[in-house]
Amino acid sequence: MGFSVTVDDGDVRASWRLAVAEIGAGTAQAVRHAVRVGERVARAEAPRKTGALEASTVGELTSSTGMSAVGVVKADAPHAASIHDGSKPHEITGNPLAFESGGKKVFTRRVFHPGTRANPFIDRAAPATEDALTSEMTTIVNAATAKFSG
Repeated sequence: MGFSVTVDDGDVRASWRLAVAEIGAGTAQAVRHAVRVGERVARAEAPRKTGALEASTVGELTSSTGMSAVGVVKADAPHAASIHDGSKPHEITGNPLAFESGGKKVFTRRVFHPGTRANPFIDRAAPATEDALTSEMTTIVNAATAKFSG
């Protein structure tokens, strides 16, 4: 009395290919979701003076092939890097520069900017983005492997 156990590698390979294809298809979806979460957090963290920095902050899927996907969370406003990374004191020249000081409109060709302390609002969005990606990929992999093992 007894029994035998047989594994047909053809069936295993076919099931594995289906699982990998499903994971690959879900990867772009997971990255897209994660960078949208990152965008929301970065926008909430962005300083608001004119609203231009917040408005220029986006999360987008930039490429997707097979099981690979790339997304970015970025701010494209001209002053984004100076706000995010800070700046050293520096001279600003123009023809003319105009600004308000003491309630009066001032025109000049040169000013000395004291610099700014870094406000890494994009970096502060990274943990939420990572958590969202991990959660989405876990769901996708679990669903695919459940079909593989079922």
